[in-house]
Amino acid sequence: MAAPRALAVDVGGTRVRAAVVTRQGRVLARLEAPTRAADSPEAVVAQVADLARRLPAEGIAVAGVCAPGPLDVDRGMALATPTIAGFRDFPLRAALADCLPWPVHLEHDGHAAAWGEWRFGAGRGTQDMVYVTLSTGIGAGVVTGGRLQRGHRGMAGHAGHMTVAPGGPVCDCGNRGCWEAIASGPAFAARARDAGFADGRSPPAPLSRPGRGTRASPTVPQLSPPPGGAMPPPWPCAAHWPRTSASASRT
Repeated sequence: MAAPRALAVDVGGTRVRAAVVTRQGRVLARLEAPTRAADSPEAVVAQVADLARRLPAEGIAVAGVCAPGPLDVDRGMALATPTIAGFRDFPLRAALADCLPWPVHLEHDGHAAAWGEWRFGAGRGTQDMVYVTLSTGIGAGVVTGGRLQRGHRGMAGHAGHMTVAPGGPVCDCGNRGCWEAIASGPAFAARARDAGFADGRSPPAPLSRPGRGTRASPTVPQLSPPPGGAMPPPWPCAAHWPRTSASASRT
């Protein structure tokens, strides 16, 4: 009998990805689709179910789902995810269990990525590792002494909401100057637009040399601390816990 397989799901703010994987980390089949992040939690859950139905189910014994935090993995709740509409006090694990035929395990995406990298990727052979996810948001996972660190109430690794630029741009969480508001994918795109890249990707019109052209080089706004220069405390995240087309590939 073949070894049990798992359905691995990554619910991101931009893409939902699902794959059938082996215990050794081999990806047998995978699908993905743009996340319906602006719709509703139920719409995102329906996307996961749709991708799962289209993957080969033979041998699958469990579904492992990761999502942006903050999460309460013990209760299976999405507590206050700023990048997906409606992921606030939402029973994500129970909603997925209602539409998937396997037991569902929920994990913070940064923790899951760190553990996967430690077991099967660049972290193999190490005892201590920090993994940083840079995408729609910023997260992290920490492995010390060969153990994944979850921290108090699972908050370890929520590095994206550290205040790194007091008085900086407003983050989706409501704080100013979060690392995520400055260095995530959408933040880079916004700064590129401010610098003259019309859509955040295409280069701006060629710049003329000083004294020879008609316009000056665009200036990227510089972040500065608030009056007095005092560093505010990090945003207390825990206190605020308040059918789509897809492309498929097989390996």
